[in-house]
Amino acid sequence: MIGSGGIGEIHCRAYRELADTFPTVFSFCDSNRKRAEEQCKLFDGQAVYTDMEEAVHAKDVDILDICLPHDLHVKAMELAAPSGKHVILEKPMARSVAECDQIMDRIQSMNAVFMVAECWRFYPHIVKAIESIQAGDVGEVVLIETCSMDHFLPPSWRSKLSSMGGGALLDRGVHFVDMLVSLGGSIRSVFSVQSGRSWKEMEGEDTSVLTCLYESGAMASQIISWGVTQSFDRPFFTVHGTRGTLMDGKELLLLSGGQEPRVLAPFMGEGWPDYYMIVETLRHFLDCVANGKTPAFTPTQARYDVEIVTAAYASGQQGRSIDLPYRGPGGHEW
Repeated sequence: MIGSGGIGEIHCRAYRELADTFPTVFSFCDSNRKRAEEQCKLFDGQAVYTDMEEAVHAKDVDILDICLPHDLHVKAMELAAPSGKHVILEKPMARSVAECDQIMDRIQSMNAVFMVAECWRFYPHIVKAIESIQAGDVGEVVLIETCSMDHFLPPSWRSKLSSMGGGALLDRGVHFVDMLVSLGGSIRSVFSVQSGRSWKEMEGEDTSVLTCLYESGAMASQIISWGVTQSFDRPFFTVHGTRGTLMDGKELLLLSGGQEPRVLAPFMGEGWPDYYMIVETLRHFLDCVANGKTPAFTPTQARYDVEIVTAAYASGQQGRSIDLPYRGPGGHEW
């Protein structure tokens, strides 16, 4: 475990849930030795490191799970890629397209499994919605909506523009950008505005509104906010087509023509929904490691998500739509 912060602890808890199928023994690396020691004790770890290079080259380690601030992803991959170890890297891949390309260059020569931990690719309702769209249940897709709104001030480095690479859009929003892609396909252009009116402590935006035009001609809209004082349940995604609508909620529903709604996927259970997907993400990754499979979520897809997000930041800065492909600066570079 490279990084002993909050998401690293969540990953460890998820690995523990998978221990019957994929038993794991942990070592921990963090620049804050006390924090690494605390997690090592909590999860019965075998070793603690404060030097990332030493940890990466430890002989009794098979997998590197990198849970570091975004600005350290490139440095971590420069060390991890040539180590011969399997690597899972927390999303987003990096802060900008240029940084993603540096990582892409590094992983070309890897003789091991590499995957970015985009957990919402493994959201059961998304998986089922994709199957439903491909089966023609909604007809031709016309409009896709994604949404995540909450009252949340990100702690520590996540409130800093340089370490984050952006604000709510790159952090929480990259999940929902990937959702737009997995549901609707390639995106032709984006238009976006961002605001930081709710949390003055944040250097990046706390709220983003994004619209997209797909190559197919369909459209999408997205709201990502950490700045609403009264959050309430809203569908994470809705897909409108010429024959019907898919609506996410506690259940995934197919609404069509006056017919009774069909339940396509059941209620997942109470609690933080991301945790369920993190467990499934790590299950998939470990299965790839154990059985020599290629991860379903590819580095190219992870890079594309960052490309869309950074194009959205360019749109917000320039006040116009931005066509893809986009190769310009990231949100922290404007």
